[in-house]
Amino acid sequence: MAQHAGNDNYDSPYHFNAKEVDPETGYHYYGARYYNSNLSVWLSVDPLADHPNQVDKSPYSARW
Repeated sequence: MAQHAGNDNYDSPYHFNAKEVDPETGYHYYGARYYNSNLSVWLSVDPLADHPNQVDKSPYSARW
């Protein structure tokens, strides 16, 4: 539940796209990998990186 932070902001576990921050790691969990929002990076390779329909050959992104 969101708590009022004392200013005009709310302290909510949900952020940009409704993903919660994992309290143990401090990272956003997306079901297959973690995202560090402070550095704006994924912490692992996309699990679909070797999929045959992969257009972009970067292992850090999947576009269909």
